[in-house]
Amino acid sequence: VLTLAEFKQVFEKWLLDIYAQTRHRGIQTTPWAKWHEGAQRRVRELPGDLQTLKRRIGRVTERSLRADGINLKGLRYADDRLLPILKKWGIGTKVRVVYDAEDLGDIQVWAPEENDPVLVLAIDQDYTRGLTLIQHQLIRRQTLENGKDIEDTEALRIAKNQMAVALEALVRHRKLRTRRKAAAGHGITSENPEARLKPTAPAS
Repeated sequence: VLTLAEFKQVFEKWLLDIYAQTRHRGIQTTPWAKWHEGAQRRVRELPGDLQTLKRRIGRVTERSLRADGINLKGLRYADDRLLPILKKWGIGTKVRVVYDAEDLGDIQVWAPEENDPVLVLAIDQDYTRGLTLIQHQLIRRQTLENGKDIEDTEALRIAKNQMAVALEALVRHRKLRTRRKAAAGHGITSENPEARLKPTAPAS
């Protein structure tokens, strides 16, 4: 059994060093050569900013507008940029939402008939900024095990802090499997080896 990071490394090596360099009968050349042939005919366009990239690769869902904003995964998103949409379309209107599973700090919202989205922040930035979806799900599970309501913001903060402390201890565990689980909980990947689930300050 491989960790996600190990599988990604093996898969990328096979994809780039074996598959891409093997001649295919259908195209009469290798995928690597075919890609470079096409690249010479078209200029590659990269996203101009992070939000555009998130818009292209983020997870897409649909939510109804509420008086207090938008609820996604038990988190509330609302700021002044959402008010014009609420005013024009009203409560209950379905909107398209794109979110980043690696950072639940904000979402992008498309109003009906609009081509461009608005960026809407989560209400509790201290809890959500940099928080992954997997971490949030684990925290909600811990909250339930604590006998608390998963809609209780302070209960989520307490569970997040408990998890952060527990993960730090597990990272130093002598068993490799335990350290791998701790790394996954922290959100550590080959692209983000320094990721850490940080404790959240108590609500004032």
